[in-house]
Amino acid sequence: MTVGVLLAVPRAIGVSRKGGDMRGFKNRVAVVTGGASGIGRAIAERCVAEGMRVMLADIEAPALREARRR
Repeated sequence: MTVGVLLAVPRAIGVSRKGGDMRGFKNRVAVVTGGASGIGRAIAERCVAEGMRVMLADIEAPALREARRR
């Protein structure tokens, strides 16, 4: 089994600003498991949009590389 780890997500695209207040998390670090797709990716994108530094972990290395490009 191959495990891929993405160290940083540069920015989020198409992230909704609706929802709860996350201002208290600005400049914090989030580690998102399953972050290459689905709910994990949505959470990671929201965290980036709110100014957090994000590290993704997922067993799907190709999907992880694609998440990094976005």
